[in-house]
Amino acid sequence: MQRPTAYQRNSNLGGASPAETEILALGLCNDRLSKAHDARTRIEALAKNHQLWSALVRDLSSVTNLLPANLKDNLLQLGLWSMAYSNMAITKDIPLQPLIEVNRNISDGLRMQRSQSVAERRPMTRAALSV
Repeated sequence: MQRPTAYQRNSNLGGASPAETEILALGLCNDRLSKAHDARTRIEALAKNHQLWSALVRDLSSVTNLLPANLKDNLLQLGLWSMAYSNMAITKDIPLQPLIEVNRNISDGLRMQRSQSVAERRPMTRAALSV
């Protein structure tokens, strides 16, 4: 996701790109969600998931976010759904797997986008130029 300047500065701590930071955060949420086997760890995991998606929704809603409008709209809908589902799952015994799947799908998409971006920047090899 395209970030405002302040978010880029903060998310680049430790040399990670914003996409890498998001991938890591989604993975950490999924790890917590998958290990939530009692009421306390479940509530903590759901609160962290809600917190992450709240930050992503704020970023997606920002006028400085440069993602295409249709992609932003779709991600906003997913984010709002994830936050609502997280809230509902705190009080109701509903499965956490849907949240895990959404987080995994977004993380996979970010990984794919990152690998495509790296491939586009990679210089052509001599073998590729001779074709």
